[in-house]
Amino acid sequence: MRKEILKIEKDKFILQVVSDITPFLRKNYEEKKLIGKGFSKKRTWRKIGSIPLDFLLSLPKEQQEEIMKDPKAIKKILKKHPEFRCSEGEI
Repeated sequence: MRKEILKIEKDKFILQVVSDITPFLRKNYEEKKLIGKGFSKKRTWRKIGSIPLDFLLSLPKEQQEEIMKDPKAIKKILKKHPEFRCSEGEI
């Protein structure tokens, strides 16, 4: 569930976004039970996690830019937030 709240204070517009990511986390948990280490049947790819877009957009701009440039930045997020993992094992 996503809720957007617009507040107007004098000359400022403040947009607040509130997201309930519980269903997203539940889906990751269920997927983790099914796919184990996350490899495809032919082991040509591996799914290690799924991060809600609202979470990524809530990060500071510098961190968002780092994620776009450096694959290790996503690994850092997945280590800090294991609830976004949908497979077992090392990243």
